[in-house]
Amino acid sequence: MTSILRNYSVIPGPATKFFDLLTAGYSDNYIINGDVFEMPIPYTVVNQVLEINVNQSPDVEAFVSNGSTPTNIIDIQAKLMGGTTLIKSFGPHMTTWLRNLIQNEESLGSQYSGPIVLYNRPTMTKIQLAAPAQGVSPLNSEDVYGITTEAPTSTEFIGGGFNQNFFTTWVFRSPLTIQYEGANGAYKYLTMTSQFTAN
Repeated sequence: MTSILRNYSVIPGPATKFFDLLTAGYSDNYIINGDVFEMPIPYTVVNQVLEINVNQSPDVEAFVSNGSTPTNIIDIQAKLMGGTTLIKSFGPHMTTWLRNLIQNEESLGSQYSGPIVLYNRPTMTKIQLAAPAQGVSPLNSEDVYGITTEAPTSTEFIGGGFNQNFFTTWVFRSPLTIQYEGANGAYKYLTMTSQFTAN
């Protein structure tokens, strides 16, 4: 009789439920009541293909079609929702955004049409935007049950809806690097990553 060993990888991560996240984002004023929020780029991953969810809001569509430069988001809280996935290719919206972004960065007259090489394949992990809270208002912080006359609020409630994937997205567990040909013919490398900090 033979024995089979199964090894399961354990990904080092934050020791707490919530962590601070530094990742690439965009400005969105359609997500929550017309207020402008810096949101992580709404990546999706299916069958190891990295894509951008343009259905999340009109601002995501504009971000992709304009080839906007991502912003650094530093004041965001999140929790892990899953394991890691290795990326093998890009979906059409991700490819369009990269081509438009390269066009803007290189000051080209039209969309970049050269090769985009996945130079360093990233691993991605799924997160849900959240913020730590000790309880549900208006309950006292030590209560875990109660009946109130006000509708409860909590930063741990799930936000968003189906279009926003309930504020879930994918972020980089290891860096993404693409290689492309710059305007002068020399290769250039665009790198994106995310950083996690336990709190």
